[in-house]
Amino acid sequence: MMSLPSPTGTIPQKKKVCTIQNAMSQPHEPAGHRISPRRNFVLVACICIAEPFSSVLLLPFIYFMVRDMGYADADVGAHAGWITSAFFVVQIFSTPAWCALSDRVGRKPCMIFGLVGTAVSMVLFGLSSSLAWAMVTRAVCGAVNGNLAIARTVVGELAAATGVEKGRAFSLFGFCVATGWMLGPFIGGALADPSRNLGFHGPRGLFDDYPWLFPCLFSAVYNLVVGIASALYLDETVGLTIHNRASRPSRQPTRRDLERQPLLVNRSPSPGSETFVVGPEYFRNIQFLTLLSSVFYFIHIISFDELYALFAASSLADGIGLSFQSPQIALSLSFAGPAMIVALLLFPSLHRCFTSVPLYMCSGVAFVWVYPIFSLLPALANAVEESIAMWVVLECIIMLRYGAMVIGLASLQVLINDVVHPRQRAFINGLAQSVGSFARAIGPSLGGSVWTWSLKKKLEFPLDFHAMFLLLSLLGIAQVATIVAIPPQNEIDRAMEAWEREHEGV
Repeated sequence: MMSLPSPTGTIPQKKKVCTIQNAMSQPHEPAGHRISPRRNFVLVACICIAEPFSSVLLLPFIYFMVRDMGYADADVGAHAGWITSAFFVVQIFSTPAWCALSDRVGRKPCMIFGLVGTAVSMVLFGLSSSLAWAMVTRAVCGAVNGNLAIARTVVGELAAATGVEKGRAFSLFGFCVATGWMLGPFIGGALADPSRNLGFHGPRGLFDDYPWLFPCLFSAVYNLVVGIASALYLDETVGLTIHNRASRPSRQPTRRDLERQPLLVNRSPSPGSETFVVGPEYFRNIQFLTLLSSVFYFIHIISFDELYALFAASSLADGIGLSFQSPQIALSLSFAGPAMIVALLLFPSLHRCFTSVPLYMCSGVAFVWVYPIFSLLPALANAVEESIAMWVVLECIIMLRYGAMVIGLASLQVLINDVVHPRQRAFINGLAQSVGSFARAIGPSLGGSVWTWSLKKKLEFPLDFHAMFLLLSLLGIAQVATIVAIPPQNEIDRAMEAWEREHEGV
């Protein structure tokens, strides 16, 4: 017999069935549209890999690319930094616009456009023969791509909608971003200048004329494949919620409501506990400290990625590098992948035991000690006859560095989403991405300029080539110092519950 609608007109609830709610004005799927959490997380993971992959693909060969443009070795670092920074400078302004647009037209079309635009701009970059062309094409790549911030928002929305543990969801996000940062230099170094390194000249000697095009084509194909798969199978997440969640009032509070109404909630999680009082400034202070710390985190992350290629390609005989070619740079990063996988597997358990802030601080402490060790490798290589000792030390510190990067990034993403009201998540994630882009725009130029300065001045230790590694260590200290004042996780969770409860009926 056909069942009749309930008196209230609601649809019978089914466990773990997700719907797109009609309460929101943005474009959405029809109510009752079933989604597959696993399929969506896989597609978002591929998107999360694509953006950082394209942003750092050039690092292993940018040194040789700029040198082939006719610049002296001492000037390569600064010019390479300008090219790398062009991507992130433009992203500072483009990312908030993409996030705002995704609130209007949906996450899915914005991410698909970003993937296709990245593919086109990467091919144009691979055809670069001048510094100006390279900088413009990198700027275009940054302008069309706000996918990382949107993907971060999608991860939060999927986790909230499907009941997936935040630590597990954002460990996947952090792992995929770190994977992109690792695979980019690895693929870029392995496929750069294929005529010389692989004996592959391409159709009609294409790669003889454009030696840096092959890795860019690889990136373009990856972006297009992910874009097509997303167009076919990715679900829209704007307005997505668990169908069996308790229904909320239809009226959504405005930003003015949230700012004007003070938050005073009598929190009594246990007998005898004190009144828990917070206001909007409570979360603003935590958000400010988190974003400030992320500035130092991203500066030293991208600075090292830029510096490592310059350092590894510099002369071992002069004691300032390892005399690696592009394939050797790629080979040296091969152990980074297993380290990140281990970090990914450990993060959910670590997050349950220690929460976000302690894990993020521990990653900063690891960076403080790891960076200076890199600067000691040329002395080690020149002191021992067998290069195997240098390679063992190099791979150990690379694994530690990339493992700490995954833990730090995943912890940072969870923390950012924990201190943001769900209705402001897209805005804050866009702001966080702009802050990260600002930091990563500073990083390559800072790293390249300090490296060039230290080589030209020919100063004594520690102001010789060691200076850049010591600066990275100081940035790691700043990352930790700015996060110390953040309250414990249980207090943040209680404050967010109070915030939502107080404004639920606004």
